[in-house]
Formats: sequence, structure tokens, C-alpha cells
Amino acid sequence: MDLARDQHPENRRAAPGAPVDTRLRHRTAIATLRTAKLLCQSGEYLCFIRDVSAHGVKLGLFHDLPAISHAFLELANGEIHPMLGVWSGERQASFRFSQPIDPADLIAEAGAYPQRSPRLAIRCAGLVFADRLLRPMELRDLSTQGASFESDTRFSLGQALVLSLDAVPELSAWVRWRHGRSYGLVFDTALRLDQLAGYALALQPPAAPDAAPGITRVA
Repeated sequence: MDLARDQHPENRRAAPGAPVDTRLRHRTAIATLRTAKLLCQSGEYLCFIRDVSAHGVKLGLFHDLPAISHAFLELANGEIHPMLGVWSGERQASFRFSQPIDPADLIAEAGAYPQRSPRLAIRCAGLVFADRLLRPMELRDLSTQGASFESDTRFSLGQALVLSLDAVPELSAWVRWRHGRSYGLVFDTALRLDQLAGYALALQPPAAPDAAPGITRVA
């Protein structure tokens, strides 16, 4: 990826009919890239904030995504910002905030809730292998450290098991908590952020874009 090329506005293609973005000079680059969640119709995906202004944000992606017209940006403190898509391509995407924000507040990520590692709400059917038996379950969320699921089978606290999900490798874990049909797991080996991002994409495949590869203009 040619990051130097991307710094120049003339190398970007904006959405048809969109006003010329004269706010680029007011954007604030993020010294330490902040991991966040991109919430859209097809699911939740990992991203990181590259730069931000009062009116918009540029996100780095772990993988390509089709054009997204409407989305939400969720920060590590749980704060959520509605956004409108401007352009996407080369594992990057630009969005306009629905309402102006204070960039300093977004960068600081201050909030009523403590920051936590990214946890993606992913609902899909799968299997649990425990005590030499396979049991059905429904995944509820996935993070670098663990997962939670629902099952009619009763598992013990501390019990070792293996999660089996379509399109991703099996995940060895142990039961940390349970509440009714819900269980929380801790993985034996934590996932890297890029692994979690890849699993999220595999479990929530977005619709194929109609536009040609490259920079995608959002209508």
C-alpha cells in the first residue's frame, strides 16, 4: 500500500455528487492507531482509526470490504458514532459523521465505561467438542481472549472444550463462567487482532460489491 500517495487528496476518488472535502487540512492523525469496530448491515468488523476531524474519519481495515453507505463506529469505551460512507479501497475507508464530533474527545476515548479489548457480536451456529461428544451451540460473540455461546448442554466451570465453527480453525478453550444457557470461554491461546479480523470476515461474509476492484465510490 502506498501510504505516501494516499496522503494527497488528488489521488482519492470521492462519492458522486459529494462536495469537495476542504476539511482534510483539519484532520488529526492518530499517533498510536486505535482499534475500533465498524458496525454495518452485514456484521461487525475490526478496524483502526488513522485520522479524524470534526466531520469525518479515515479507517484502516484488516481486509477489503465492499462499499458501505451507512455504518457505525464503536470505540473501545463503547461510544458509538453513526456515519455515512464516502469511499473505500486498498484496505481503507473514509466516512462522514452524521453529526460533528469533537476530535479531541474521540482520540481521548473518555467515557463512562472502561475500555476493553475488541469483542465482536457474531451470531452463528456451531459445535462444541467436550467429553468426546459434539454438542450444538450458537456463538454470541468473539474476541482475542475468548468467546461466549448458548447451548442446552450443561458444561462445568473450568471444563476444557473445543469450538468448531464453519470457515475458521478449531479453538481450544475452557469455561470461565455460565449463566443459564450462556457460557463464557477463555482461549488456551489468545488470537492476534488480524486473526480475529479474519475470523469475523469468514463468519460474516459481506455481499459481493457490484463495482470494479480498487477505490469504490459510495453512491
